[in-house]
Amino acid sequence: MLREGLERRQITLPEANETLTILRFAPEQFRWEVGYSPGRPQILADWQQQTGALLVVNGGYFTPEFTATGLIIVDGQASGASYVGFGGMVVVDEAGTAALRSLADQPYSSQETWSAAVQSFPLAGQARGQLGFPPTKNRGNGRGAR
Repeated sequence: MLREGLERRQITLPEANETLTILRFAPEQFRWEVGYSPGRPQILADWQQQTGALLVVNGGYFTPEFTATGLIIVDGQASGASYVGFGGMVVVDEAGTAALRSLADQPYSSQETWSAAVQSFPLAGQARGQLGFPPTKNRGNGRGAR
């Protein structure tokens, strides 16, 4: 345990000569925020230095003009358009508590009010250890899931 509510696991992938680092957070023990500067990309280390955040993650996909392809909410202000029928969304309420949801199971509504949110895909996992996408959708290696 790195600190209360934060664990790290490292897995060596010898065939790729790489190490995979996995962090597991107890979401209720941390304050979650979303930062976004459309059209002005920044290096993650710069974001971390500016914000003093414990961890900074690139959480979305962007166009060549550096605007998000999905919905992003910062300080309660939404920009972009929601993904429909796919992907996932990390939402943050006014207390700074984060939650993850599947947009296929629970589509975003413009009537919702969140302090912050970011959408991305694919959704790797869901509650109770279920895959976030059907195994047949795994086409990254050209062969599908085994």
